[in-house]
Formats: sequence, C-alpha cells, structure tokens
Amino acid sequence: MTSTFDSVYTTLSRKPPLKAIVVSTSLDPTAIESILGRRRKLKRAYRGQVLELESNLFNLSLQKGIRSKVARGQAIVDSSKEGLWILFTDEPNYYVKHVLSPFLNGLYPDVSRAYLNYRQILNFLAFLRETYTGSTVLTSIAVKRQKRSGKGGKKGTLLLWEEEGSEDELRQHAQKYRLWIDQLGYEIRDKSDLRLLVGSITGTGIARLRYGSFQDFMQHIVGPLSAMASDWRAFYSRRERKLVNGIVQLSPYAVRYPFALEDGQIAQISRELANFYSFAVVHSGNPYFAASLSDSSDGSSFGLTILRDAVTITPISKASPSALWELTNRIQSIIGEGQIESIHSGAP
Repeated sequence: MTSTFDSVYTTLSRKPPLKAIVVSTSLDPTAIESILGRRRKLKRAYRGQVLELESNLFNLSLQKGIRSKVARGQAIVDSSKEGLWILFTDEPNYYVKHVLSPFLNGLYPDVSRAYLNYRQILNFLAFLRETYTGSTVLTSIAVKRQKRSGKGGKKGTLLLWEEEGSEDELRQHAQKYRLWIDQLGYEIRDKSDLRLLVGSITGTGIARLRYGSFQDFMQHIVGPLSAMASDWRAFYSRRERKLVNGIVQLSPYAVRYPFALEDGQIAQISRELANFYSFAVVHSGNPYFAASLSDSSDGSSFGLTILRDAVTITPISKASPSALWELTNRIQSIIGEGQIESIHSGAP
C-alpha cells in the first residue's frame, strides 16, 4: 500500500486526493456486514462487502443508489490501532461525501466519527509546525462564524491564509464570534521551496493527501490525528455514574465558551437536541437550565445543565464514549465550538 500511494502522490498529475478517515470503534471490520444486515435504513440504501486482505487490513466495497444512478467505490480499512479504524480511499470526493461518510454515520453507535473542534485543530497545527521546524508551513484555516448573539444558521466561510499568525487571528475571532471549524489546509515546503506535503484535515476526522510521501503523511498527519482521536476516546470513556462504598461518584465534563449563553441559544439547544434524544426539561430559564437526555441508539443517558458560559454533561448509569462524543459534537454544532474540559481532571 505504501509503495502504491507513494508512486501516485509524489508525481504531479490531476487525481483525487487520498483520504484517510479516522473513526472510533471497538469492533472488528468484519462486523460491518452484520450491522448492515440489521439496520433497515442502511440495508435499503447500501450494498456492501468486507474482505480480509491480511491481518488488520480489510477491503470495504460499497454501492448506493443516488437518484437514478448507482455510485460504487472501495476503501481499505486498517484496524491495527486499538479502538480505531483508519479508512483509506482515493475515490473521488463525490463518493466520500455521498456514499462513504453517510455510511459511517449510519454505523453509529457501533462506530462513531472522530470530531475535532477548532481548539483541537490548533493543537494539531502547533504540532505540525514543531515537526517541520526549519521548513515553511503554509496554512489555510476555513471556519464558519456567527456573532455571539446571532440567530439562525452558520454564516458564510472565513478563510485565514498565512505562513504565520493564522492561529492567532483565529483565537481573536473566537473571542468575538461563535465558530465552527471546516478544515485546516497545509502546504509544507523545504528550504529550497520544494513541496514536501500538501493536504488538509477536517473537523470530522478526514485527512487528505494531495501531494507528498505516503510515509510522511502517515507519520506526521494520520498518526498524530489517530493519537488525538484515541486520547479523546479515552476522555469520554468510563464516565458512567458509579456507586463506591455507598457513595455516588459522577464524572461530569463541560463545554466552556468565552461568553455567557443567551436565552435564544439555550432555547435552540433545547429545541434541536429534542430532535435526536428523549429529552425532558427539568428547569427552564436563564441563568440556569437543566434537562435529562437519553440516546435510544444504545441506551446512554445524561444530565445536561447550562449556567452562564458552560454547558455541563453529567453521564448517568450508562454512557458510552461514542454517545458522549456524539452529544458533545451536536451541542457544538448548534451554538459553536468551545473548550472541552473535565470538571475534575482536565481534558487531554
């Protein structure tokens, strides 16, 4: 696989970028076919097959009817990292957007996407600059933004493109606006101004390689992205309510913002989460809002409170890491991306 992708992506030619998609799961890829057989919605839309190529390496073939046509494609699934799959495909972007990504979304809660917000993307960018010290690292950061008190959907796309300083500008925007990360583009050049690596990373855990060594892509992009996903899976794990020596122990965490949430934003959270969860409001108001939620997909349950600048999630008797990661992403998709932190021990 390495030699094949190296030969393709170290030559200058028009071709679809190589995509590496990181997802979180404890299952073996051979379980995909049985999940597909059990899920009516997936079964109606897709035909799929999984073939083992070698240890921890599988070929996933999918086809999906879209309007009057059938879209087909393949991906290689690497399951060698505990708790993660990495899917590689050089199929066109249309296939990834309309076939593969919706399929992965449909595997929830058995498989969950690796969501990254703008703060986590900035951490990744800092790592990238440190790794390529002495080289030129050009970046483009695409975010959607909205005024703190804005109503309605996400507004436009802001593109920050600089050799240095784009992250500082992004932090300044985070103080003024509600932000949603779209993607981080990178172009790394050596001291002779020759391109080493060109690609992008999205907030849904998709890394793209447009030009460069596959080995460098794996070592400096996909590897750190996978490690970050593993850290966040660990952060969301083992947070269920426990009874120890007759004492209830809770493990809440919060999404914190640089501004206090307003009545309209609280109402929007309540309204939109009710579309995805069994949702009961316990206390409605500002500055304090409280609700209980249940995810019917796997039975996870949570308490949710909003006070001033923080949305706090308290896992109850059952709370899978997939369900917590999904809930946190939904909250951020509604009101903007914030700082995720454990109430007791801090975030990774």
